[in-house]
Amino acid sequence: MASSCCAWRSRSRASILTWSSSAAPRPSPFGSLVVGTVPPLPPEWKPPTKPRTIVVERPVPQSTVLMALPGIARDDPDWYAAVVMNHVLGGGGQQSRLFAEVRDKRGLAYGVSTGLRTYKRAALMVISTASANERVAEAIRVIRAELARMRTEGITQQELADAKTYLNGALALSLDSSGSVAGLLQSLQIDGLSADHVTRRTALIDAVKLEDVRRVARRLLRDEAMTTVVVGKPVGVTADP
Repeated sequence: MASSCCAWRSRSRASILTWSSSAAPRPSPFGSLVVGTVPPLPPEWKPPTKPRTIVVERPVPQSTVLMALPGIARDDPDWYAAVVMNHVLGGGGQQSRLFAEVRDKRGLAYGVSTGLRTYKRAALMVISTASANERVAEAIRVIRAELARMRTEGITQQELADAKTYLNGALALSLDSSGSVAGLLQSLQIDGLSADHVTRRTALIDAVKLEDVRRVARRLLRDEAMTTVVVGKPVGVTADP
């Protein structure tokens, strides 16, 4: 693992992004970092074709749960519909459906969240939580029920409006330092987007309609493609062979 990490950390793969009002020349930030060569890419990732549950037993009082589904590419036309859906489902913190059902109503976990993760050769939607060993099976059932509800019913007009307001406002509030601006520009670069994408983002989010969210929910939230990993001593959770 160490040798693989070192092979990828080379000048041939590095990029530096700075945000500053100073035009003075700067010394090379790469220092003694070796030039290196790009290692061969790993095999192409293939999404699962059937559900799978993996249990890793550990002598701990609560179990950690990660549930993963094939996600959506950053350049997909449905990206912002997926962003809105994710926000309502579990990405919106205490305002999300999963937080309300798993924590507020049942007290099954301290927190629960969802997220869209994009990589160069794959994309994932990940749901995470942790619950007492005796209650983790119920937490998983509630999460799966909420995924099914999102898939069949979509979201309400009020949820759509609230998600748009939050997503548009949160970006502006987050850009309160040079570091946060540089971080945003770096993420745009990683995603292959131009810097002016920020000026178009609000319009793209505002253009999302209820039927767009329903469509992307049916596309992504598929039981047959879910991998569930539970680490702990879960009661009532059986691993697939």
